Amino acid sequence: MATTILNPARFNPNVGNGIRGSFFFEGYGLGAAPNNGNVNGANTSFKAYVQGGSIVPATAAFNIIGAGTVGDPLRMSQFNGFVVPSPITVNVTNQFISAEFAGYESASAQARYGLSNLGNAFFQEVGDNFDTERQNIAGEWLVSGNGALISVKATLLSHSDTLNSSLGGVFGSFQPMTGEREWILESSLAQFQQQDSSVATFRIDLALTSNTNTILDTAEITLEVQTQTA
Repeated sequence: MATTILNPARFNPNVGNGIRGSFFFEGYGLGAAPNNGNVNGANTSFKAYVQGGSIVPATAAFNIIGAGTVGDPLRMSQFNGFVVPSPITVNVTNQFISAEFAGYESASAQARYGLSNLGNAFFQEVGDNFDTERQNIAGEWLVSGNGALISVKATLLSHSDTLNSSLGGVFGSFQPMTGEREWILESSLAQFQQQDSSVATFRIDLALTSNTNTILDTAEITLEVQTQTA
C-alpha cells in the first residue's frame, strides 16, 4: 500500500497523515510508533527528511523532495499531498494442502502451511504416497523489502473438528514475522478406529506491524487430512 500525506502537509504525526507518521507507517526510518509520543531516532527532526538522508531514499519517486542543499532546499510544501510509496511488497495466494494415510496398526497424516522469517511461504504434506519434504511456494510471501516489519494474522473461517484430529497455530491476533509462523492440521488413528477426515480453512492477512489496519495482501488457506486403518 501507499500513504498520502495531508495537503497542506503537517510534520506532527498526531495530525492525520503527517509527514512523520506517513513515512513511519510505510517502513521508512527509525523510531517507535509515531502516535505514542515517544518517537526516537532521526525522524524527530524535519531536517532528517531530506532526499538521500536516513529516511527519504535518493530515488526518482522522491525527486520532489529537496536534498537540503543551497540549490535544492528542503521545504514543508514539497510534502503537500505526497504519496509515500511502500518499500515492502508481499504476495500470498490461496492454497489447498491435502494429506492422507492408510495403514494397518496406525495412521497419521499432517497438512502444514507456513511463512518463514526468511521470506518464503511453504507447505508440507505428510502421508503415505507423496514427498513429505517441506516445499517453498515460488514467488511468495516477501517480494521485496524488510520482512521483519511485517506481521501476519490468521483468522479461522471453518474447521470440521474430530476426536482424532488437531489444529495448531496462532489464530486471531497479528504476530510479527521476526520468527517462523506455521499452521498444522493433523489426524492420528490407532488400529480398528477405521477412518477420520478433517478440514480447516483460514484467512491470513499481512500488514506492516506499525499499521495493521491496512492489509497488504490476503489469502485463504485450506488444510485437509484423511486417515484410515484396517
